[in-house]
Amino acid sequence: ISKTEQGKGSSSSNVSLYDSDRIAASLSFGRRFKWPDEYFRGSWSLSIQQSKYFGTEDQLSENFDESDIIINGNELYVERKGVTFSQVISRDKRDKADFPTTGSTVTWSSSFSGGILGGEFNYNKHVFNVNWYTPLAKSLIFFQNYKFGLITELDGNEFLPYSARFKMGGSGIPYGEMLRGYTENRVGPYGYTRGGNIMLKYSMEFRISLSSNPTIYALSFFEMGNVWSNKNDLDPFDLKRSAGMGIRVFIPMLGMLGYDIGYGFDYTDYDEIYRGAEPHGWEYHLIFGMPF
Repeated sequence: ISKTEQGKGSSSSNVSLYDSDRIAASLSFGRRFKWPDEYFRGSWSLSIQQSKYFGTEDQLSENFDESDIIINGNELYVERKGVTFSQVISRDKRDKADFPTTGSTVTWSSSFSGGILGGEFNYNKHVFNVNWYTPLAKSLIFFQNYKFGLITELDGNEFLPYSARFKMGGSGIPYGEMLRGYTENRVGPYGYTRGGNIMLKYSMEFRISLSSNPTIYALSFFEMGNVWSNKNDLDPFDLKRSAGMGIRVFIPMLGMLGYDIGYGFDYTDYDEIYRGAEPHGWEYHLIFGMPF
């Protein structure tokens, strides 16, 4: 059971258009499989949420019908309820979690909201993710990440919550997907429909171990990705590219901490509006936890 309040704030990195108040309850179950092999596992969850989106009449009318706007004293808000069923099937064959040297992880996650479940959010969301680790030398590891995501809005969808849309850029924590060398959450459509319904990303890293206890390693990376509003806008050759270097330190009780420096070779919709159609340039990212 959770209650979340979020302000849209004034920061350019914030993905929310409105202040929001969310109450949710969920029930989850998971287990390890014996077939196809013991590395597979699955988890399932059912969640119910009620969200309120606060703003001015002009702001709210961008995404909602004026008849849905509720006036309570000086506050104007729109209320939405949703029911979501989620499934995650994964296979993890890494040799260790903090600094894998061989193996892979494959994850397929699906979310079904609305439809026969009821509620006012009506969409399906699927994400397929592959991480691959290849040893090149005793302390040198080649890492690759492939990720694809798709959201299909169902008939009768009234509002796709921002938490469901794909966001990309920066460290990717906590809302979106990592794409270093760019502003947080600013790769993809920008405007009153922030985030998108299709996401594609590829990353590669060369990691070299500096210490095994505690775990410390340096890395160089190249990655590219983008987010699109819908299938008609999808262009797999229109990917935002970046490269750079960084360092990771594993600290017990805190997890993985890191610092990355990345250079963005392309410009985003956000850049074109506020900075011009020039390469994005350098960005610096603090990393908390494992973003992949």
